[in-house]
Amino acid sequence: MVAATTDLNSRLAFDTQGLGNLKQAAKAGSPEALKTAATQFEAMFINMMMKSMRDATPQDGPMDSQQTKTFTAMLDQQTSQNLAKRGM
Repeated sequence: MVAATTDLNSRLAFDTQGLGNLKQAAKAGSPEALKTAATQFEAMFINMMMKSMRDATPQDGPMDSQQTKTFTAMLDQQTSQNLAKRGM
């Protein structure tokens, strides 16, 4: 069960089942669960950093709509997950 939680690249950024498995593994005291939780925290931190960078750029243009903002947020979440997997 723990091996499935450590493969973050094949999962979506916010996978509730994966988080449930991680919680169960952490309760068992698995060192892999601790590493996975640290990777998830790093992904969250990177996502916050990317969101701040996007907020700092100009947001007025013909291609800026609510739909593009939603897609960009989803892209940033997945990108931050992939970056955290490699380590920063």
